[in-house]
Amino acid sequence: MRRKSILILFLSIVGTYSIYAQDTIKVNLYKTTDDYIIKKYTDTGISLIVKEIGENHIQIKKFIDIHTGKTLNNKNTSWAIVYKGNTYLNLGYTNDLNNWKIFLRFNLEGNNFCASFIDEETPNSIKNSGAYYGGGLTGVLIKESTKWGKNWIKENGSKVKILFTNLNKQNQPFGNRNKSSLGYFITRKELKEKLQLEEKDEKIESMSFEEAISAINQKNQ
Repeated sequence: MRRKSILILFLSIVGTYSIYAQDTIKVNLYKTTDDYIIKKYTDTGISLIVKEIGENHIQIKKFIDIHTGKTLNNKNTSWAIVYKGNTYLNLGYTNDLNNWKIFLRFNLEGNNFCASFIDEETPNSIKNSGAYYGGGLTGVLIKESTKWGKNWIKENGSKVKILFTNLNKQNQPFGNRNKSSLGYFITRKELKEKLQLEEKDEKIESMSFEEAISAINQKNQ
């Protein structure tokens, strides 16, 4: 009976450790946009406990010291993390999506601009990370109105938003944010302005998602 109790206790401990180990990953950090631009990690091998890892996002519980288990709150304001060779932007550094616990992968990276894509397959935990405007139908309408005109249409007809980050424009420190660039859902008018495109407005208005990404890539070269 005693052996059975010891065995159950041992399996319980192993099971708990396995869950913890599975939820703990190591990442490298960029504290600011400038760190990212010169590709100099602010910290390396930092451990964090994750709540969820998707194809394009990492939702975290907290950063920790792997040796002591102590929570590293000062890492929460890092501009981006790097995991398995991919860079993930801290959504605390965005205007339309604002969540310090979610990091969204850059689908496009360059010397001047980076971008992440939000589509129908994107988890609700990301799409619902916008600023809080109060409850009820009025709050929902106000929140959604900030995104009107920001849908891009793919060649297959599906809708996608471009979370655009201009590395050449950085905001001064504010609140929890370090001096860094902010991501936002870019419109056609803003894309023409930021990329200094010479096409006429009619051409810009009919621009597809693929054409927009091609234009961003060209300006990154």
